Amino acid sequence: MVVAADVIADVGRRETLNMVVYCLLAVGVGVVSLVGATFASIVRD
Repeated sequence: MVVAADVIADVGRRETLNMVVYCLLAVGVGVVSLVGATFASIVRD
């Protein structure tokens, strides 16, 4: 029982970490695209 609980907790922790990583990646992509769009509009003007 203890081992199963440990495994479940470990999996949950890993999934949470993956979610955090994915969120950071999404935010990073959004920031990069925003900066890229701003830079492109400045260059175009």
